[in-house]
Amino acid sequence: MRRLLLTGATGFIGREALHQIDRERYDVHALSRRPPAGPADGISWHAADLLDAGQLADAVANIAPTHLLHLAWEAGRSDYRTAPRNLDWLAAGVHLARAFREHGGVRAVYAGTCAEYQPASSLYATSKSAVAASVSEYARTDGWHFAWGRIFWPYGPGSASRRLVPYVIERLLVGEVAHCSPGSQQRDFIHVSDVASALVALLGSDVDGPVDIGSGEGTPVRTVVEWIARDMNRADLVSFDGPPPLPEEPDTMVARPTELRSLGWACRPLREGLTQTIEWYRERMPA
Repeated sequence: MRRLLLTGATGFIGREALHQIDRERYDVHALSRRPPAGPADGISWHAADLLDAGQLADAVANIAPTHLLHLAWEAGRSDYRTAPRNLDWLAAGVHLARAFREHGGVRAVYAGTCAEYQPASSLYATSKSAVAASVSEYARTDGWHFAWGRIFWPYGPGSASRRLVPYVIERLLVGEVAHCSPGSQQRDFIHVSDVASALVALLGSDVDGPVDIGSGEGTPVRTVVEWIARDMNRADLVSFDGPPPLPEEPDTMVARPTELRSLGWACRPLREGLTQTIEWYRERMPA
């Protein structure tokens, strides 16, 4: 059986990935600074801080994984794009790859970002790109397999409240106005469950290199907001009076998920995913 090391297992995407990994195919080992209490549900949890090189090395040595799905990165704070801590995560991603390979690892999939495509980059995006370039070359020269999933605009249950979809839903649920930008820019929104299934599909495939993880369809941000408001019957609480996108932001960012489609992967329609997400929040927040 393949032995899988999963990082970021308690995060937005990691929680979904845990639900979708085939336990008949993988012996799953998850790393977390604070492993959850309660039943393990067939998962071997390990307490370790990836930003501590010693803890990282010890954990990988103890697990000796054959496969690696690396999702961990600190992107929940409002300043994550510019925070110097991105450099720590850059180093951790490279150290993890080396430890993984030195203990017999044969295939790794890392989570990247569509922000790598933006001409006006950030420390977050350049740090991700540096990990991708370094680990890709390491895998190529050392003869093992590595895929880099560039995730576009994920949404769904459990997303950070500062992101567009949960922000609008949460404001409307409590009867407050959602202030949004004019929303002319087109983005490729993808449900978190579909992001997870894409990463798991990559893990079990022989696809190497960068892979776009998105629907392949662009939708204006304003349209997404209007759909949410219509489904919630609260169009009166949406105002497009926010600041416009920055001049350097691209008008359109849409994935080309060619490699994923070749694996038989598909994602749900955006309207369907938004409806499911609204229901999830309704069940957990007061009306």
